[in-house]
Amino acid sequence: MADSKSIVALNIGSQRIAMGVFGVSKSGRLTLQKYDAASILADPAAEMARLPQIRVAISELIDRLGISKSSKLHYSISGQSVFTRFIKLPPIEDDNIQQLVAFEAQQHVPFPIEEVIWDWQLLDSNSTDKEVALVAIKGDSLNDLNDIVADTGLRTVDVDASPMALYNALLYSYPELDSTTLLIDIGAKTCNLIYLEGKRMFTRSVAVGGASITTAITKQYGISFSEAEAQKCNNGLVALNTAHTSQLSEDSAALATVIRNALSKLPAEIARTTNYFRSQHGGRAPQKIFLSGGGANLPYIDKFFEEKLQLPVELFNPLKEISVGADVNVEQVSAEAHMLGELVGLALRAEGKTRQLLTMLPHKNQPQTAVLALKRKRLPQPNLLKNLQTKNPRRKFSQQRMSKRKQNSLWKRPGSASRLRSNRSCKAAALTATAVSGSKASWSCFRMQNCWQAANPGR
Repeated sequence: MADSKSIVALNIGSQRIAMGVFGVSKSGRLTLQKYDAASILADPAAEMARLPQIRVAISELIDRLGISKSSKLHYSISGQSVFTRFIKLPPIEDDNIQQLVAFEAQQHVPFPIEEVIWDWQLLDSNSTDKEVALVAIKGDSLNDLNDIVADTGLRTVDVDASPMALYNALLYSYPELDSTTLLIDIGAKTCNLIYLEGKRMFTRSVAVGGASITTAITKQYGISFSEAEAQKCNNGLVALNTAHTSQLSEDSAALATVIRNALSKLPAEIARTTNYFRSQHGGRAPQKIFLSGGGANLPYIDKFFEEKLQLPVELFNPLKEISVGADVNVEQVSAEAHMLGELVGLALRAEGKTRQLLTMLPHKNQPQTAVLALKRKRLPQPNLLKNLQTKNPRRKFSQQRMSKRKQNSLWKRPGSASRLRSNRSCKAAALTATAVSGSKASWSCFRMQNCWQAANPGR
């Protein structure tokens, strides 16, 4: 039975649910006291059955590990569920960043801001510009998942995004890294690319994962998704070259070639992401690669990436700086260590040993004081623009200048109604951006002011 001081961490992946119980030694070192995992089928055709499978898997893990159903839980959600953007801001005063980020969130998040749960954090930057990480998730999706967790009796105290948890684990486990490093986390539905440069980070999710390989096997052999998954796990490997496949049986070589072809898109996406990281964020090309996630279990996948990317590749070990308790199956943990990154990242965060502190905790799980503080800090209300416009004296003055007679004359011109509405919204947005950032040098402000001035020459 986990005591009240234990840290219960849960990673909810697309196909794998892992749970760990951590303790802290007298020296302050984290110790993995209990660990187990369960699998669910990530069949795209059975998406509706995924949530019930997650509920069953969590309940089974609670029973196996002997966790009290009133325990406080820290859990992470897969990268595919989360919308992540890295936004550059002009060199403004720190006091204005919070409001500017709230404004930028409305521009970048592809959903109405009142329908998402989001957070942000200021990042280290190599330039005078400031950079923030913005993370958001649809509120309904997170609430559905959180309700399942609540049904098991556990109390949610923190929710993290999988890429951020992995970043924290990587930074803590390999403090000696002095060059840009890439962690390739191959999940069931997506592959998370996490760049670490000093203490800087960048991440992107690519829609290639273990399920892509299983789907390719399904199409090639005309079998069901579950049968293809079994073939991949039991007999699958990655073909390297003709000399390699010539040493395999005909059936094994054919299967290995299908798997290699399914992975062929990934190196190109990695090269594209690296170029973007270098050109848009001033980063450097990675010099070392770590592999994590269930997809890293495929034999020869490390050699495949070494061949394609021409870089040294090894499995990620998030337990380098973590002790392992006597009740843990050492053989199991050794074989699955590269899949424990999220659990370690969550435990480190619970102990305050991380740099990334983004949280996706649903509002109903936060204390009322925390909710009020969150609203005051980030202003994520849907009426943000309206609220700021009414507080802006320039906005009020511009409205007063447009007399009733002038408005009537504009409405009489052909097509002027849509122009008037457009011009009003552009000018209001430009003035709002000025009020938020406190400077016309703001990128968003600059774009919108140009838009209004182009439509209103001479004003």
